[in-house]
Amino acid sequence: MKKLVEIKDVYAGYGGGAVLKNVNLDIYDNDFIGVIGPNGGGKTTLIKLLLGIIKPHQGKIQWLPETSEHEKLNIGYLPQFQSIDKQFPISVLEVVLSGVMNRKKILSGYTRQEKDKARKMLSRMGITHLERNTIGELSGGELQRVLLCRAIISNPQMLLLDEPNTFVDNQFEGELYELLKELNEQMAILLITHDLGTITPYVKTIACVNREVHYHKSNVITEKQLSAYNCPIQLITHGEVPHTVLGKHNKS
Repeated sequence: MKKLVEIKDVYAGYGGGAVLKNVNLDIYDNDFIGVIGPNGGGKTTLIKLLLGIIKPHQGKIQWLPETSEHEKLNIGYLPQFQSIDKQFPISVLEVVLSGVMNRKKILSGYTRQEKDKARKMLSRMGITHLERNTIGELSGGELQRVLLCRAIISNPQMLLLDEPNTFVDNQFEGELYELLKELNEQMAILLITHDLGTITPYVKTIACVNREVHYHKSNVITEKQLSAYNCPIQLITHGEVPHTVLGKHNKS
């Protein structure tokens, strides 16, 4: 295994406040980490740290092997669905191709090879017929397919996904996790989700993020462990009748 990232004693947040504190986490090239935790616990902040959007207040993030500022790890990113401006006048094919822009010179056009690769990805997702559509014409599931194509077109070493199953249909949700399992043979994956029950067959390890990061070296995590990590989440189980298991209410 090759180590890609070292996060050491990191405190981070916005303005003067710390959303995350004392974070220590190593990420390797074959990792598939399920990131869970309550809303506001710092999951998206962790993603922003890895993307370089924000800098640590304290501590250090080191990309390996050490390279220059312009040769950092190639990272693919699928953002939260709500963060996409569906009114922006851009076609499906252009969205996918924009995923190679960080590896190109400014003002250079797309090559035939890049366009062919983008179309092959759309075909793999079953949405070739949508390549000329604007993103405003897409359903939630269709848009997530397009954004995933964009995230992986540059063959990243690490793929970050922020709640990718939001607004997708049940069929694509199953296809998505199978595709991620396949992609994990080529890249490390960090997947933010609230659905612990669904991801456990696919992820290899679990990180609970609630101000601090508690890393669990297994894809199975118990209610007792979640309680110890101070990580209140919704647990979903599967049976003949779909149902949700919620934590017990404290007596007042």
